[in-house]
Amino acid sequence: MPLEWQKLNYDIHTLRQVRREVRNRWKRILEDLGFQKEADSLLSVTKLSTISDSKNTRKAREMLLKLAEETNIFPPSWELSERYLFVVDRLIALDAAEEFFKLARRNLPQEAWGSMPGRWPERTALPSISKSLKERLRDRMGILP
Repeated sequence: MPLEWQKLNYDIHTLRQVRREVRNRWKRILEDLGFQKEADSLLSVTKLSTISDSKNTRKAREMLLKLAEETNIFPPSWELSERYLFVVDRLIALDAAEEFFKLARRNLPQEAWGSMPGRWPERTALPSISKSLKERLRDRMGILP
């Protein structure tokens, strides 16, 4: 296997690991909020997913940015994904977004990044995969950004 394919495989594996860890962090907080049975369905986003109310879009985007800035729910180099905009929209519709934020802030505080047991690995720089490769992966594997 050529070296560039090995690097690509490593990058894809690393990206999947980070995505899995982000999803697990969201799921743990949802379960702590009492959504044990619903956590997987709340996190499930497909190409057919829609925003529940267009009025909530701005609020969902603001909440997502706040989560990224004030918590450790995403790694430092993470590009915010539209996937979690849908999840926050669902939380707003369930009137649970503020509680989710409070729990995320308490359980995954940004300032404790280096000393947390659930902190991100030392090598947090996500692999840089070209945009065309990301699109091909998304199309082939159903991976959303």
